[in-house]
Amino acid sequence: MRVLFIVPSLKNAGPVIVVYDLVHLLIKRGHKCCVCYFDKVEELSFNCDVVQISMRQKINFSDYDIVHTHGYRPQLYVFLHKSWNKSSTRFVTTMHNYLFSDFGYTYGKIRGLIYGTLYLLVNLRADKIVALSKDAQHYYSRFLPSCKLTYAYNTRVCDFSKKLSTEEERELLAFRGESARLVGTSCALSEGLGFDNPSPSGTSTNKILYYWGW
Repeated sequence: MRVLFIVPSLKNAGPVIVVYDLVHLLIKRGHKCCVCYFDKVEELSFNCDVVQISMRQKINFSDYDIVHTHGYRPQLYVFLHKSWNKSSTRFVTTMHNYLFSDFGYTYGKIRGLIYGTLYLLVNLRADKIVALSKDAQHYYSRFLPSCKLTYAYNTRVCDFSKKLSTEEERELLAFRGESARLVGTSCALSEGLGFDNPSPSGTSTNKILYYWGW
């Protein structure tokens, strides 16, 4: 299987890290991958063909079985360049957020509504739209055709062979304190993520954040 991924850049950031892991696993299983990007930010190194493109440059999509986009510009690129003729190539896009909440927080209520609507419109040309959870799929079913929607939870390729030092383990246990569970998350810190919200039972759960630094 030949898979083309289109991302905004090769930045060490959430959606691009998802592609990074997908490429690693697909190649490991014998598939051929290519990654195209727009901005010259090259923080991640992929073990496949990597090509910088412009919005006006055309890709021969028929060379691929699947074209998978992440982000507004990559999907806008597909919207503009995908042929209107029937093709065996399948176009997939992943929605990494709750669109209007996220854009409203980032750009303000009015601009967030405008940008979010434009984002939904360019996604209409995708054959399949993947949300990151069943709840997110339900959220997008209010705006997009249900037949196009599905969901797939994100995972990470982690190296569990590395063990904590005695000092690191002591710090983690001290941070946990008397809490029943210690929850880990891998992300950039922002107010919109809501990590300070209490649990449904009304008691807060301690969290330690493994920070990627983007």
